[in-house]
Amino acid sequence: MANSLSAAIKATVRELEMIKQDLIISHQVTMYEIGERLVYYTPLKTGLASNNWNVTASQETEPERGAGFEGGKGLSSLNAISYQVKDLYKESESLYYNPVEYIWDLEEGSSLQAPNGMVTPTLPQVENIWLTNLQKNGLID
Repeated sequence: MANSLSAAIKATVRELEMIKQDLIISHQVTMYEIGERLVYYTPLKTGLASNNWNVTASQETEPERGAGFEGGKGLSSLNAISYQVKDLYKESESLYYNPVEYIWDLEEGSSLQAPNGMVTPTLPQVENIWLTNLQKNGLID
């Protein structure tokens, strides 16, 4: 009896660890995909704004990166975000930010390419992105 109880507890612990890992992966992918949306909605003129999106769970921020077009729109942002999302699950809050001086003007619709800004059209998609990633990892139906 004690052996079967011990085996059941060990199996439950293994299952919970797998669920934890699936949640971490879902969170990381969700955070990256939100960053992708921000880059997608960012107007492209010089590339400066689209290449400067970041996400953090601390007060530390990255300095502005150059405009560069190394491989396409927002590639510097997407590379940075793919690294930055790795430990975000350890904190209760995360912040997307862009150090470009005129980013708030763009959010207010100063560009004809993005009259609704970048955050405004991304925000309604967040819940669906999260739920889709939970489904992909078999955590919800």
